[in-house]
Amino acid sequence: MAALTVFAALMTAGMWSSCGSEAVYSPELAKALDRAARNRKELMEVLEHYENEPEKLAAAKFLIRNMHGHYSYQGAELDSLETFLAQLTRKEVDFFFTQDELKRWEKFLFINLPRKDDLRSVTAEMLIENIDLAFKQWKERPWNRNLSFEDFCELILPYSISDDQPVKWRKLYADHYNHILDSLYQGNDVIEAAFVLLNHIQKEKWIYNDQLLTPHRTATSLFKNRVGFRRDWCDLLVYAMRSCGIPVTTDNILFSPDNHHSYQWIVVRDPITSAYYPVGLDDYIPDRSRRPNSPRTIGKVYRQSFARQEERMAALNDIRSLPVRLNNPFLHDVTAQYFGENSASVDIRSTDSRMTAYLGLWTDGSWEIIDTGQRDGDRVTFRNIEPGVIFVPVRHTTEGFVPCGDAFYLTNDSTVKTLHANPDRLVQKARLRRTRPFTNVVAIRLSEHISGYTLAAADNYAFTNPDTLLRVNDSDTVFAEKLDIALPRDKHYRYLRMSAPKGKRFTIGELDIFDDAEMTQQRICPVIEKFPPEFNPEYLQDGIYATRLTLPADRHFFTYDLGQQPAAMASISFNTDKHFITKGKDYEIYYLNADGNWTMLNTITAQKAYIDIVVPGNAMLMICRTGSDMKGQAFIYRNGRQMYSYDLARLYR
Repeated sequence: MAALTVFAALMTAGMWSSCGSEAVYSPELAKALDRAARNRKELMEVLEHYENEPEKLAAAKFLIRNMHGHYSYQGAELDSLETFLAQLTRKEVDFFFTQDELKRWEKFLFINLPRKDDLRSVTAEMLIENIDLAFKQWKERPWNRNLSFEDFCELILPYSISDDQPVKWRKLYADHYNHILDSLYQGNDVIEAAFVLLNHIQKEKWIYNDQLLTPHRTATSLFKNRVGFRRDWCDLLVYAMRSCGIPVTTDNILFSPDNHHSYQWIVVRDPITSAYYPVGLDDYIPDRSRRPNSPRTIGKVYRQSFARQEERMAALNDIRSLPVRLNNPFLHDVTAQYFGENSASVDIRSTDSRMTAYLGLWTDGSWEIIDTGQRDGDRVTFRNIEPGVIFVPVRHTTEGFVPCGDAFYLTNDSTVKTLHANPDRLVQKARLRRTRPFTNVVAIRLSEHISGYTLAAADNYAFTNPDTLLRVNDSDTVFAEKLDIALPRDKHYRYLRMSAPKGKRFTIGELDIFDDAEMTQQRICPVIEKFPPEFNPEYLQDGIYATRLTLPADRHFFTYDLGQQPAAMASISFNTDKHFITKGKDYEIYYLNADGNWTMLNTITAQKAYIDIVVPGNAMLMICRTGSDMKGQAFIYRNGRQMYSYDLARLYR
């Protein structure tokens, strides 16, 4: 077996010799022990503890020699932050903080907190417990029979994930999850085991909230306070699965081509195929007969490791102005595992032979960098990128990153398509409907959320003979930020009722009533039903998109009393997707010119749920709301439709 092969090779190399003499230590391990300073005693205690257990000794050496660069933030503020987050776990609905509640933290920057290196802080007790419990799961789980020692060290053994404080967490998680997994699954397929455990964890309460920027939180904090954003959720899954002997790590998008966000998901190492498969990534289902495929547009993807990626860091060593997110010694590029090996060579504009060209994306008002290129004179080559994603080569200046070449994308047959706009040929008529791509994630969420909602009107509260004014179905026509319904003027309704199908949690952003068709004279209508104080009917008419009314789990409708006078219009916001073109809103349309600058084509007030405009052919385009500081996504116009990177990427898969 692979694990025994590695064991024999390491024995031959003398890596598991007695700890009695430090002469047997590798240069990397010796350097790590020197860096530990006063904490050297703790690390030596671990090595001496495993002196007669060569396999565990090798694992201890792996952890210690790779600790350099692992650190955690310290400070009482982090404890206060956990107490603050814990408030959300006691709420039934509206899992967000008000602006007043956030005031204390609006200027908090955790990067200014003191940092403590793991080499100088981890204890022997913690490391020994971590190693012993990790080995127990590696050896006892049937799906790990062919998991190599190297994979075990990276995917089960680590005591932390990133900049979280090292704590004793394995027993806590194992005591909670091991018996659950054992009762639900007795097979030897690691992918099946991961999905069984994932499905159980998803049934445990998790509160999504991304209002605060924090370092990686400790494993024990996540276990106690199950609240946070996507990265926190992935960290919880990693700890839970490693505690059950499932070999996992995370794959990471530094910046999504579809928005300005980073994104993570967990991947499971399959000893059968030696491949990594995403688990819990939207609606992705692993298929061993095919290369792993992300439902999202990812551009470039990097995998988290515990070991330092020395080869990658050496290649980046001489690059000036390297962004911190790329200068991470524990990330390595795994894009080829999703899309295969490829490359794109493009021309660049530069008189500086030392200039580094980066792989750039336009996201929400700025150029973001996700990789470096290999320069050869006036050309640069980018390797292993997602086909269909619109990239731009950029360079660093004193004012930030700016384009140094034309936008481009790669097809699935490795053909490079360059986007070079000709402003003298405004010949392409374009109908623009959105400011961001309409992804499958958005479509599924919209469909699941609002499908089946109805708006009915009646002259009595019992609704004995109601008229249905709107029934939301799954068609694209209802996937709008706001729907305007003209109320019949030949019939006076006293009551208006919005309802969701029984069994579906009711959530809505706004339901405004107007006395005129121009929607300038709003009528504030009382809600008939009485709800507990933590539910807020006033959110329905406050004009704030971010607030919403979520009804108690056993209630599925609310009713307005319209009063004695007839109303003209109802305006409904489902608070689901705000990126459709909205009638009456002002928009700016741009194209990227030959100098790498955004040039405005026009400012237009939308007269309908779309905008018609003539644009340059073969141009990289962008549309955004006026006053948004150019916060939009890049697209091209082909075959009568906007095509964002999301759309092109699906075309070339």
